[in-house]
Amino acid sequence: MRIVKTETLTPAVIARMGQTEKDWVYNGLDCCLTHEIDTELDSVMDPIAQRTYEMSLALQAPVLEMNMRGVLVDEAARQRAIDSLEVDLRKLEQAFDRLCRSIFGREVNPASPKQAQDLFYNWLGLPEQKARNAKGEYVVTTNRDALEKLGQIYFVAKPFVNHILAARDVAKQLGTLKTPLSPAGRFHTSFTIAGTKTGRLASAMSDFSVGSNMQNLDRRIRQMFIADPGMKLCNVDLEQADARNVGAQTWNLFPEYGDTNRFLDFAESGDLHTGVCRMCWTGLPWTDDPRKNREVADQPAYREKSYRDMAKILGHGTNFNGQPPQMSKHSKVPQSFIEEFQRAYFSAFPEVKRRIEWVEEQLISEGQLITMFGRRRFFLKRRNDNKTLNEGCAFDPQSMTADEINNAMLRIYYIVKRRFPELQLLLQVHDSLLLQYPEHLEDQIIPWIREAFRVEITLRLGRKFAVPCEVQVGWNWGYYNDKPERGELNLAGMAKYKGTDNRSRG
Repeated sequence: MRIVKTETLTPAVIARMGQTEKDWVYNGLDCCLTHEIDTELDSVMDPIAQRTYEMSLALQAPVLEMNMRGVLVDEAARQRAIDSLEVDLRKLEQAFDRLCRSIFGREVNPASPKQAQDLFYNWLGLPEQKARNAKGEYVVTTNRDALEKLGQIYFVAKPFVNHILAARDVAKQLGTLKTPLSPAGRFHTSFTIAGTKTGRLASAMSDFSVGSNMQNLDRRIRQMFIADPGMKLCNVDLEQADARNVGAQTWNLFPEYGDTNRFLDFAESGDLHTGVCRMCWTGLPWTDDPRKNREVADQPAYREKSYRDMAKILGHGTNFNGQPPQMSKHSKVPQSFIEEFQRAYFSAFPEVKRRIEWVEEQLISEGQLITMFGRRRFFLKRRNDNKTLNEGCAFDPQSMTADEINNAMLRIYYIVKRRFPELQLLLQVHDSLLLQYPEHLEDQIIPWIREAFRVEITLRLGRKFAVPCEVQVGWNWGYYNDKPERGELNLAGMAKYKGTDNRSRG
């Protein structure tokens, strides 16, 4: 057997080798270096890193199964969606063309970054917006952030911005819909276990060069994804996981607040956002009746958004150290409204404000955070930078959500599937899981799935904590709709499971 001394290998030496010898060297290095790296990593592995590593290993089997299986596509539904979106895109392009011709006497291709830059920075004379590109260069851009900023600040830019962003969104959906399918008519994706900093799975085109990212699909096109013959879909979604996890963290961190540590109680009350409304807008006609309070919270607060909408949007951003100027930019809500909300929010929930301060202290002193599930993240950017603090405030609750859904998926794969081998994993989408099972086993399987999703931890004072889940079932991934006034009927779509489902596939 030929012995190759790796310390003498150079590109010049390898270039003189024949192809067979090059293959030997390549495969030898691939094996030996991997082993050497593994040995070196083992020497510095601590229990926290070991736990995350073992979780990643355990996820390989269910993730590979999802990657290989894919989801069946209803070709007729896909074509209907494509036709509908192409009509929408043509209408947007025609309206945009009329707008440009009526003002400038010329056409603009909304899909062209160069022509969009000419429109905003030359013809309209607006200040150039810049951002770093993939090479790290600071260049002029008309990306979404830039256009949203222009549309918010300059009234003259708003109609152009709205048309371009709407056209881009429709074009993106069309690109997903037209993605090649496998020969079996299935849409595949490729999940990456170590693709994010929080522990959530990343998603992209599959290794078979078909499919695409399925974690950010528009709800309107999900109807084309269907269960296999004789099977039924089940979508299990964690309810308000990030907010509940913020509550769990504040409960554990700040015992000094005692009975005034109310955020977790509100998060677990069943209607967090109405509860936040009561705390932040005390002048509204609140009662002791939860149903009437929900009606109060649903009253208009700003434009088309209700007080409850505001509590949901602004509460989420505030938990993650959102600052009024940036939150105003993204939510289209006046900065003064957000400032007023945050004053009331922090007054009602001082533990949430204290959590942000605690995260800042940890980042500056330790440069790392460790969640209650034992997942660690090192923060390598400037520790006193506000963007780093934003990432730190979001890390704990989002990472906990990732581990809650990952643990549920492992229980389903390694425990529930042993009892029901016909059960199949299809997709993990942020804080939800899509599965399918034989229709006749539905009432037997779903209780096991619910139990698998109960990922319980014990908090301070022995308080048990687990994020609840909602189960929906159906034969396609779109929402169930039996009311024509609400849009296209979808009697086979996903409906909330309430102990039984008397529908048939049809």
